[in-house]
Amino acid sequence: MRRRVLSLCVITMLNLCCSISSAADKASTEKLLNSALSTWRSGDIPTAEEQLSAIIESGSEDARAFYYRGILSEQMGKDSSADFKAAAKLEAEGSATTLVNRALEKVQGSTRAKIEQYRVAARNALKADPEAARLKVVYREALEARRQGDLTTALAKLEEATSKGTDARYFYMHGVTLAETGDVDGAKAAFKKGLSHETTAADTQLVSLALADVQGEIRRLIEEQTVVEDGDRLVTRQSNIREIQRRSLMSQDQLLAEASAASEDAAEQALAAAEARRLAAAEAIMAENKAKEELVAKINDRPTPPVAEKAADEEMAEEIAAVAEVKPVDPNAPVNPFLGGGAGSMPARGPAGPPAAPKSSVSPGPIDMSYLPAATEYLMYARPADMLSSGFVKPLTDMPQFQQSLEEMSKEVGFVPDDIDSVTMGMGNIMTTMLPLMAQMGGGAPPDGAAIAKQLMGGENSMIVIRTNKDIDIAPLMKAGNSTESTYESKAYYLLQNPDPNAPQMALHSVDAKTFLLSSEIGVQAAISNGAGESSNEQFAYLSRTSHMVQSFATPLLAAMSGSIPDAPPEAPPQVAQFLTAVKGKIAGVAIVMEAGSDLALSITLNLTDDSAASDANQALAGGLVMAKQMAPLALGQAPPKLQPSLRQTINSLTSSAAKNLVVLGVRVPGSLVQAIKDSPEMLGPIVAARNASERVQQKNNLKQVALAMFNYHDTFLHFPVSDGNGETGTAKKSGLSWRVFLLPYIEQAPLYKQFHFDEPWDSEHNKSLIPLMPETYKVKGVDTPGETTIHVFADVNTPFNPEKPTGMRDIIDGSSNTIMAVVGGPETAVPWTKPGGLPFDTNNPIAALGTLGESFLAALCDGAVREISAQIAPETLSNLIQHNDGKVVGDF
Repeated sequence: MRRRVLSLCVITMLNLCCSISSAADKASTEKLLNSALSTWRSGDIPTAEEQLSAIIESGSEDARAFYYRGILSEQMGKDSSADFKAAAKLEAEGSATTLVNRALEKVQGSTRAKIEQYRVAARNALKADPEAARLKVVYREALEARRQGDLTTALAKLEEATSKGTDARYFYMHGVTLAETGDVDGAKAAFKKGLSHETTAADTQLVSLALADVQGEIRRLIEEQTVVEDGDRLVTRQSNIREIQRRSLMSQDQLLAEASAASEDAAEQALAAAEARRLAAAEAIMAENKAKEELVAKINDRPTPPVAEKAADEEMAEEIAAVAEVKPVDPNAPVNPFLGGGAGSMPARGPAGPPAAPKSSVSPGPIDMSYLPAATEYLMYARPADMLSSGFVKPLTDMPQFQQSLEEMSKEVGFVPDDIDSVTMGMGNIMTTMLPLMAQMGGGAPPDGAAIAKQLMGGENSMIVIRTNKDIDIAPLMKAGNSTESTYESKAYYLLQNPDPNAPQMALHSVDAKTFLLSSEIGVQAAISNGAGESSNEQFAYLSRTSHMVQSFATPLLAAMSGSIPDAPPEAPPQVAQFLTAVKGKIAGVAIVMEAGSDLALSITLNLTDDSAASDANQALAGGLVMAKQMAPLALGQAPPKLQPSLRQTINSLTSSAAKNLVVLGVRVPGSLVQAIKDSPEMLGPIVAARNASERVQQKNNLKQVALAMFNYHDTFLHFPVSDGNGETGTAKKSGLSWRVFLLPYIEQAPLYKQFHFDEPWDSEHNKSLIPLMPETYKVKGVDTPGETTIHVFADVNTPFNPEKPTGMRDIIDGSSNTIMAVVGGPETAVPWTKPGGLPFDTNNPIAALGTLGESFLAALCDGAVREISAQIAPETLSNLIQHNDGKVVGDF
């Protein structure tokens, strides 16, 4: 007994000594960190870095030391990634988030954004399924918001959970919350999705727990009125639970037997349906053939021969053969594979097929690729003048609005699209440029649009050749555009003005009065030195200059890349699998071609590496087209009656053809379709309405992004930015720029943020040059001046964006759902997005500051919700919404 007591005493003393030692180590580390920070604040950064390195090399596991050294590395232009990664791992494993948050309170901008990326990655690395774990947190936050009566926040979080997760509870609780807001239809749809995801006994148990406090009409709606289809029967939640329970009691052998029987039944039903479709198609084909023969006999005034009875599968084979025409190759024919009767062209059809292609005013032959890069991989070719004079486009070009636009353009620049004979663009080294960038993005790095544009358009990689059908003097146009004239090898060219400093510098050179080259300055200089170069390229030799528009991509790497095309899913039609098998690893090029006459002919061509692949792909396409034409009547019934004849002609014109190693899919859109739309513009009403609705949704999304950025900024600094600056004090204070600038790191615009000079006002020469680079988030429909926006905050002492004093969530005493954060004003309120300040606030007439509005305006509230508020809102109510501390809580509005 004494020995046991003695042992316990020894263990206790050892633990106590370890605790004292650990506490001493922590105190020592804290002291060393404070010393390093003092050295840092004094401006001696190298010494501070040495002190932090000493702490780390001593074996310290304090994440702050690594974070601090990484931040110093950022300031000195060194690589900070290793320190940030190690710090985030230590923080996540040691649960030191509170200490780290306090340590990083003043860190902002791109450095903070980089740190947060590593913190998120480290936390996620500790989870088996980080996305599922994140969605569970979002779901719990939604339930808490619902419990507190904040249905707006609950709905927003449940929408996020259901958009990415598959847990049945997310959908059921989304439906419950929708029902509580009065959206019964939305609730029904959510309950159906929940029922479709409730597939196991564990699912039913969790869902029942989630719905424990849901009673009354909503519960009856879930249990009795929500149904989903399961084969030929309707399933309610209760019947689904019984089925799950029944299956849970079955043995493995019973389950396998039941699955086998169900599979056999499904297979038999599928075979019967296929046989019925095949016989129906055969009968339709026989009837069509009989009608054609009767018509021919009548014309020739001779008796109609009897129709021979044929097997259904023979009829189907004949139909496929008719669609999949394999044309012989005439070596002397034009090389256009789409139109004009050349090699690989769309087959000419009789009265039942598409009309013959219109004759082009351009002589047949390959596209002239003079001046284009020798390594061209992307080719674009267009003939605007011939396109506009075609019968297909004529109903549109005859419209007074179009004619007026042409007149205005002619007065302004001296020529119109009718004067442009052709535009040819070649772009080379695309794959060599894009593959490293794709690998970089695959590693999680965001795409840099400016860098991509510079690499693709810079150097000698690209060239645009414009050929006109009349002489044009570009000197006055260049002078009007403030372009700079330069010379190279005694030949003049013009450097074009571009407000975007990140865009490649473009230049224009006039070869003669009808030929103009547009490229980077280096590209134009190379073209001046090298001359026209080769006029043809073997990779694009199958394309014809008679076409009105061509887009094509071809590279030796394409065949290898096409080898990674995935196999068709099991449920796909057999023609899909046959087509993918035929082309996999054999695609040398692809082209989309447009030819306009009285109708518009569209074609897609694949240039394959061997003839047999083209033949196999063509047979697969033909089988698919037969199926598409059989199913077309169902889809046509949904179209407006006036459009149905034209759409029927379009579908019936679908053809595929093969010539050597080319396979072509063609369709012809009749000109009557354009005329029908022109004669009945009301048919465009739903399209216009849908476009307007889409634009409204986009604007709401942009405002939502602004609100989220505000919250992320607040999470970092514990307050919102002020209307003039970042709201910080002391050495961290930055002013003279809009709050929109300080949100840039939180809307994925950290590179743009780093370009600003924060010691200069918004309208300094440097900062003004960044105005045209306004992010899409701040763009507003109807604001046409580049770099201007009508997304505003109200700037007043009683609003969350006091120009002098920052506001935190703790200061919004009226409640976040009762306080406006940002609004979208009328077009006359537009300002440069970098200009500091906000809308003036008049308590008696607050809506006046918003300018000209429609029936409503958009506002983001301080809880993150985006609301559409009536423009007729009472002044007092709007005034209370704008103020965050007047003590007047707003009800429904």
